[in-house]
Amino acid sequence: MPKNEKYENNDTMRFPKRRKSNDNPYELSYSKKQNSYIITFVDGNGNKVALPIDESLYETFNQFELDDLSELNEYDRHRERISLDENEIYNRQGNLVCDTCDIVDKQIRSEKLWQAIKQLPQTQKRRVILYYFDDLTYEEIAVKEHCSPQAIAYSIATAKKSLKNFLK
Repeated sequence: MPKNEKYENNDTMRFPKRRKSNDNPYELSYSKKQNSYIITFVDGNGNKVALPIDESLYETFNQFELDDLSELNEYDRHRERISLDENEIYNRQGNLVCDTCDIVDKQIRSEKLWQAIKQLPQTQKRRVILYYFDDLTYEEIAVKEHCSPQAIAYSIATAKKSLKNFLK
């Protein structure tokens, strides 16, 4: 019994229809009635011929189809890559490739920023973190801290000035 049955047609089970090269115009199937594998193709005179084949020959044709499909897919991927221009390649990479210097620079700036935030008074530090890192609004922070949104805005503005001076 074939391993990769797909659908039945009376007594014949056809296998998954795969994309094949035009050089391979045959179809593999299994006949329950005859209890055998069948290869169907069109001969040189245009007649459709169905021949019973043994399991080892079926496996050979099946593996050939799989190998052929792999080559077709590889060819398509190669052909697609050739047609890509530099901008398309850059866009597809999702800007994942970063320059090592950029990564190090970003890390250093991040560390300096956190050092500067640690230097702020406790209230300003808490409010800056809530506003910039927890994405809360002035109103939401004001409710948490039991004060006015204007007080929060003033506190954050003062903290920003202090951070700028520290980071110069």
